[in-house]
Amino acid sequence: MENQVASIAVVPTGTPSHWLTYVAVDKLGAANERAKKLGGSIMMEAIPVPGIGTFSIIQDPQKTVIAM
Repeated sequence: MENQVASIAVVPTGTPSHWLTYVAVDKLGAANERAKKLGGSIMMEAIPVPGIGTFSIIQDPQKTVIAM
């Protein structure tokens, strides 16, 4: 994963085209809690991805979405 810089994924039919930026964090649970404390929301709880790691998707109060 350290050398991976991009990927392409299949999305459900009807999903609009979009970019999803991933941000590496040391402690995902703590980062999710901080996002909520600062007014953000968890759009997708943390899930493991075999061979890569664990990630979640958050949205800030201005509706910007990132994955961590």
